[in-house]
Amino acid sequence: MKRILIFLAVLLSGFYLAYTFGLWDLLTNLQDFKHLLIASGWQGYIWFILLSILVSVFLLPGQLLAWFMGA
Repeated sequence: MKRILIFLAVLLSGFYLAYTFGLWDLLTNLQDFKHLLIASGWQGYIWFILLSILVSVFLLPGQLLAWFMGA
């Protein structure tokens, strides 16, 4: 039970920080996110690779990520 509460606290803290720092708006507006990655140069590639790894670790549909960045 204690582990579940710690997990929920970490998860909710992550959502709060993403919302506070504007990351939530960036991730929900995919065109702005794509332009940010392209404008970041080589660091954008690193962020995309890390995002791809994160998507595959949490078993999220990665095909949508590939279609989005390919378009």
